Amino acid sequence: MKLTGFKSLKELIRYFKDEEVAREYLEAHRWEGIPTCPHCISQKWYKINNSHRYKCGDCKKKYSVTVGTVMENSNIQISAWLMAIYVIASHRKGISSIQLGKDIGITQKSAWFLLHRIRKMFEDKDPILLTGMVEIDETYIGGIDKKRRRKGKDKSLKPGTGYINKIPVFGLLERGGRLIYRVIDGFTTGSVLKPIIRELVDKSAIINTDGHGAYAGLDKEFAQHEVINHGAGEYTRGVYHTNTIESSFGNLKRGLIGVYHKMSFKHLQRYCNEFSYRFTTRTMKDYDRFEGLLQRLPGRLKYKDLIGK
Repeated sequence: MKLTGFKSLKELIRYFKDEEVAREYLEAHRWEGIPTCPHCISQKWYKINNSHRYKCGDCKKKYSVTVGTVMENSNIQISAWLMAIYVIASHRKGISSIQLGKDIGITQKSAWFLLHRIRKMFEDKDPILLTGMVEIDETYIGGIDKKRRRKGKDKSLKPGTGYINKIPVFGLLERGGRLIYRVIDGFTTGSVLKPIIRELVDKSAIINTDGHGAYAGLDKEFAQHEVINHGAGEYTRGVYHTNTIESSFGNLKRGLIGVYHKMSFKHLQRYCNEFSYRFTTRTMKDYDRFEGLLQRLPGRLKYKDLIGK
């Protein structure tokens, strides 16, 4: 089946009006015409009569195109899955589970689970080191209900302002390239942030940061480290600045507050992955971003693992 691009959601819905067309599209995209066993990677197969399933000629296990992917064991139609993937990939600030449920005709609970499984596709499982000009900064997500704190209704809330009771999100941006977010469980000290920088940034990179003390000494480990002194009113010095990473934080916060409103710490990394993927692919057309996500179908998120503590 020849793959075709979609210029709008309307075209996608019209194209996948038949569930069999959606399944053939997914098979063509994932297997390129040759069914491949997800258990043993064998391409020796037999079609099971009157079904959309196959049997492996080597390991003898049965499978379909959704086995081994985020769609596995889902009762939601493939056409609805593809529609949801297209929507979340193309909406700049994401889409709520309530709205998605209305759009594709499923319950809010099913839409919430579906969205988190799609967010698993946003994970960069094998990131290539960031190179060139790399902007690094941190931001803080969330806050507290001042009324609850004032009335003493929640003893776990600590008094204070600024970063108190907020969750740190660490961002690394290759200028003109990829953006990576890491949710930090704790304080943004050098002992926490520097190992992440060493893991994700090439030694040849030119690092741009603000004057946060956690970044001290990076000039000894990387080709160059430029510090932008915000405290002295400096926000750019020639090509050196952190403006791009800061603008990405603004987009992240507007999406989290305006669309998702509130999320727990255990789910925040998946939301951050969603926003970092869209920011990285912001110059792509919606269909190209959609196709890029379909390359990340393998991997399954079970409901008990999603809600587990």
